[in-house]
Amino acid sequence: MERGKGEVIYSGSIVKRGEAQGVAIATGSKTYFGKTAQLVQEAKAGSHIQDVTMRIVKSLVIIDTALVIALTAFALFNGINLGDVLPFSLIVLIASVPVALPATFTIAMALGAMELVKKGILVTRLNASEDAATMDVLNLDKTGTLTENRLRVGDPFPAPGHSGNEVLVLALMASDESSQDPIDTAILECAKERGISPAQDFRKVNFVPFDPSTKRTEAIVVHNSKELRVVKGAPQVIESLAETIGIGTRGP
Repeated sequence: MERGKGEVIYSGSIVKRGEAQGVAIATGSKTYFGKTAQLVQEAKAGSHIQDVTMRIVKSLVIIDTALVIALTAFALFNGINLGDVLPFSLIVLIASVPVALPATFTIAMALGAMELVKKGILVTRLNASEDAATMDVLNLDKTGTLTENRLRVGDPFPAPGHSGNEVLVLALMASDESSQDPIDTAILECAKERGISPAQDFRKVNFVPFDPSTKRTEAIVVHNSKELRVVKGAPQVIESLAETIGIGTRGP
């Protein structure tokens, strides 16, 4: 879907080609994406422990109602005054409301959470352990929990005759900080940590931002009066380009 100047672009949209800049006209829950997230948070299903509690309460109400009816019938059959039977009926009905039942379940779940903590499991909700006990299949996403949820650049593997710093310098020339691309951001952070910056004789004359259709970023750089084409992208794309111009070989 194409969007032109002055048109509204919803949050979460992805620019498939080129770059785009805009002005935020709504934030948080006022955006369509924010409203969707808010509705998802509000649409919470009842927990398993709530269902169990309600079933117990309904069973108690049915049993106590049957007892009151039986008590009233017994009083009528034996000629007992209903005024004398009424207090006992009220006591039976009040007993059907288990005031201590929620507290009992809460204490039981707290004890279960303590046992899980001893095994290294962090329980954020008391009823989470009860909900987990009813699961057959559990899918886990490690992003942001077991990892830092951000990309980092490891040690470069330069070709023979080149250094890792040269690779980082060329990668910097094929990166753009304003694009906020995660890979570009990781390269820029790595260069700052190592104190690497392009030399004065590196001059970027053209830059093509990442394009999902080509899966690469390109930059034309002038170095020592020579024009270099720096390409950064998917490994299979870079490999195919290297083989096309006859300088790439398949390595281990």
